[in-house]
Amino acid sequence: MDINIVCTHHFRKKIEMHPKYQKDLGRNYTTKTKTSMEIDIKDKFVLEYYSEAKEIIYKVGRMGPISFYTSADLGDTYIIIYKNENKYVRTIDFLELELNYEKYFAELLMSTNAVEK
Repeated sequence: MDINIVCTHHFRKKIEMHPKYQKDLGRNYTTKTKTSMEIDIKDKFVLEYYSEAKEIIYKVGRMGPISFYTSADLGDTYIIIYKNENKYVRTIDFLELELNYEKYFAELLMSTNAVEK
């Protein structure tokens, strides 16, 4: 069971503090030809997201089966959690995130049934 999370830079910076977080910068999505640069997306999730949102997201890290991607267009107050074919959009409570990021992140995942309670 893979879980993909699209989030903002600010949310990612908090989650990066977790000891199990590992940086994973994914791939470069452009290739240079003799005359131009072309988009070449091999990451299945990034390609699906691009097809839906018309925006390229970038992989920034992992925590076990959870992959984190950043989006410049998402807006500072949202996080999107994908599990299988399900999409969950949540509003980020930055006060709760600042107080205890581990607890807040666990509650976000549980609110989507992404993890067993």
